[in-house]
Amino acid sequence: MARAEVTGKKPRATANRATGGHNRGPPLDDAPKYKRKPKIADPNALAMSIYAFCVLHNISEDQFYKMQREGWGPDTMAVGSRTLISHEAAARWRVQREAEAKKDAAKKAAEKAAEAAATAPAA
Repeated sequence: MARAEVTGKKPRATANRATGGHNRGPPLDDAPKYKRKPKIADPNALAMSIYAFCVLHNISEDQFYKMQREGWGPDTMAVGSRTLISHEAAARWRVQREAEAKKDAAKKAAEKAAEAAATAPAA
């Protein structure tokens, strides 16, 4: 096989690039090129933006707007051009969600019991 100097082709790998399991460029750094800003929201705020509400409740903004469309989102208030959610409205929303979850669990348990009774052999 002819050398790269003779053929005019680039060498496939150079001595410093052949390490690290790749030969297409310089070695990759372990650190990312940028750092994401942490999502910060004050849990003690009296009123919070939609973004802060979503961060504090670990939901996406898309999920928030879906909840609003379907009618089971928190109460909001307009303050100038901003839409805010009061601390009390967020607390009421959490209580409603917990009550709905208990009701759904009881309904599923009743359906499961009825199904088990229907499939059990008659004695």
